Amino acid sequence: MGQRNTKHKSLETVGNVTKPFRPEYAEQARKLCAAGFSEIEVADFFAVDLATYCRWEAEEEDFRNAVVLGSALADARVVGSLFRRAVGYTYEAVKIFRTRRDGAPPLIVPYEVHVPPDTKAAIYWIESRSRKSDRADASQQDRDHEPAEPWILQFLEKFVADHPAANLSVPGHLYPVGHPSHRPRGGAE
Repeated sequence: MGQRNTKHKSLETVGNVTKPFRPEYAEQARKLCAAGFSEIEVADFFAVDLATYCRWEAEEEDFRNAVVLGSALADARVVGSLFRRAVGYTYEAVKIFRTRRDGAPPLIVPYEVHVPPDTKAAIYWIESRSRKSDRADASQQDRDHEPAEPWILQFLEKFVADHPAANLSVPGHLYPVGHPSHRPRGGAE
């Protein structure tokens, strides 16, 4: 019989018993996620299985928000570090020299260390930002082809009717396909 992996206690379950959620878990989870803990590590901290952790995240809004915030803080630290690596940075340091005289205090000399830009980090940063921009452009294109909500169309139609001197019209692409006023954006559909 093989030995059971007990490294992650959260992967073990004891019958159908689950640990009840307590409100103070939200703040603890935020701190753990901000420190870079994974879902399994957070579940281990609370001595629950991964399914219980996921249930808490799905059912407890404060817990879910805390996990999202903590994870965002950890991600922001990584992004900041990557950016500093990509563009280079300077930091303060000290050198400590022992003097040859007995009983004399050591000589402490402050200096600056310059870390030059890291080409690989810069390339990764640019590629990552480019992919994010491409996803945002694709998402915007998807939204550009969606009709506006009916209440928005009603508001725009009323606004146009109330301001005839402005010579305005509701853009045709905002109407749903099949509506007599529908016009595709930027050309034929």
